[in-house]
Amino acid sequence: MMLSPSADSTDDYNPVANPYPGGLDGNGFISANLPNISGTLYPGTPLNPISDQAPGPDQQNFISDDYATYSLAGGVPANGSTVTPRQHMPVGQGFFVESQTGTGSAVFNNQMRSIVTPPNVNASPFFRAPDEKLLGSPMEFERIRLVMSSESGLSSQQLIAFSPMTTVDYDQAFDGAVCPGSYPINFYSLIENLPYKIQARPEFSIYDEVRLGFNAKVAGDYSISIVETEGLSFDNAPVYLEDKTLGVVHDLTQSAYAFTASVGTVDNRFALRFAETSLATPEFDAATDIRVATNPEGVAVRSEVSEIVSIEIFDVLGRKVSGVSGVAESVVQVPLALSNQALIVRIFLKDGSVHTRKVLH
Repeated sequence: MMLSPSADSTDDYNPVANPYPGGLDGNGFISANLPNISGTLYPGTPLNPISDQAPGPDQQNFISDDYATYSLAGGVPANGSTVTPRQHMPVGQGFFVESQTGTGSAVFNNQMRSIVTPPNVNASPFFRAPDEKLLGSPMEFERIRLVMSSESGLSSQQLIAFSPMTTVDYDQAFDGAVCPGSYPINFYSLIENLPYKIQARPEFSIYDEVRLGFNAKVAGDYSISIVETEGLSFDNAPVYLEDKTLGVVHDLTQSAYAFTASVGTVDNRFALRFAETSLATPEFDAATDIRVATNPEGVAVRSEVSEIVSIEIFDVLGRKVSGVSGVAESVVQVPLALSNQALIVRIFLKDGSVHTRKVLH
């Protein structure tokens, strides 16, 4: 199926669907279609009936707000819903992908066919089966899901995920951009001032701080709370919401945070933190001192920070595809037979630090 960009540069979304008589592994689909798509899937979770009042190319269209968000870092329900998309999609499930090319095609192959069939397919196609986690991606994340809600029933969720495989910058296939819509509220985090429903960050650290934003089309009283957490870092640990406008730091593990919002977009009021007081981040920035390059033989890594002791290379599904260990050099070549793939390179240095880089080989 050909992917086509829109004449509108802000709307390159293409509808596709699971064509198999069984489940579709969403992670496998994402991996097979990079870099031709953004790597985020927007599965339909119809909350509203099809209507001739909804914007779209046809006489009757679905509401754009009825689409959830899914990436390799996890899933977030559509605004107003509590149904979280998971890795395995049922028969006939439709979803949107954002094209990154004017010439590529959407790829389906047998490797992405899934043996997992979510229960209650007709009623709730995204609920995860009890055993699905055992068959999920080998890439593990620690996660925290937050929700902004009102007493009138409005709700909007977002996901922050932590892994050594991802960075504070945009990570294709992991960070999921906000899908445009008209729902009364939209809750998100920010990467370089752009809104994301899903943000994947480096390994959890108490020094971390995540900017949160929201858009409200209805003024009133709202609250922000934790939906759930996943990972040992969150066991019995506080999670703080900082209200920079009021100078308040509130522990969300104790209760929701209530506030009043006016109509508009607010991107500088809230931040997610994991320490009650601001902590000084350790002073090192190896962004320009560790370089990764590809060549016909594989991947070359140069470190001007400390000697390299080992390197691990993963594909975007978290599968280790190559690596070296037991070295003590500033320049290391890692052999690799794969080509035309996005790769994640983890570099372990003699000083004990670990650094992650992304390359296309």
